[in-house]
Amino acid sequence: MGRNKIFKDGKEEIGIYLTPDEAKMFDEIRCRERKVGTEVGRIAIQEYIRLHSEGNDTSKLDNWNLDPNTQGIPNLFAEESKIIEDYRASNQEERKKGWNAIQKRF
Repeated sequence: MGRNKIFKDGKEEIGIYLTPDEAKMFDEIRCRERKVGTEVGRIAIQEYIRLHSEGNDTSKLDNWNLDPNTQGIPNLFAEESKIIEDYRASNQEERKKGWNAIQKRF
């Protein structure tokens, strides 16, 4: 196993492996968003560091379901029947929270 390449400016190159399906989806999404792979990778790593750094008391990716304040946002790209089913299964308070969460994102 070789060492990561370190550039003159101090930046370090790392490598990751994707399955063929992951690589295909990654490429489709990053092209749609007009981003290069390294840009997306840096954003993902920065977000990971921010969320998992010591002293960060926010929900972690590995225990998000233990936080009662975590709210899910419906998959807007799901089939229409699934969206309707989820909507009918929710109550007014859940719908309001969901709508507020969506509004905060935009």
